Amino acid sequence: GIKKHDAAWSSLGFHRAGNRRLIIVGWAGLGLVLSLAAGAIYSGIVTTLGIESLEPPPVPESVLGEGPVRVLTMGILVVLGPFAEEVFFRGFLLVAFVQGIGVVPGVIVAAAIFAISHGDIAVLLPVFASGAILSWLYLKTRSIWPSFLAHLGQNYLAVMLAA
Repeated sequence: GIKKHDAAWSSLGFHRAGNRRLIIVGWAGLGLVLSLAAGAIYSGIVTTLGIESLEPPPVPESVLGEGPVRVLTMGILVVLGPFAEEVFFRGFLLVAFVQGIGVVPGVIVAAAIFAISHGDIAVLLPVFASGAILSWLYLKTRSIWPSFLAHLGQNYLAVMLAA
């Protein structure tokens, strides 16, 4: 899409960090903490209410594979997956929705599509919250890197809990 429409990579949020590295990492850390807090609150409410069908399932260890497959799978789940999702959901969709329908509706629609794409009703609300937080990071910093790093951190924690 970038080449076809003769657009700049910066239109997706790819900016050089330069002397902003510490700021980017700080925003990413804040996004990760907020997202984890939202997930913990959701999990606590669902557990307290005894709604087992809505309790987020752990990542099964069998998904990771063994040996070299495990390393490859972890790389995909922790690095490549979040990168691709951030480019698509924040770089393309969010920007298009914000331009078309405004910031708040754009964030809501992009986060809803992000949540639905994860395909599990039990994680719909926490992934929606995470998508909204990652969208806020992207819009606040005008960079893909804080949302990518926060997303990477979430996936890393999920994979490490499964390993």
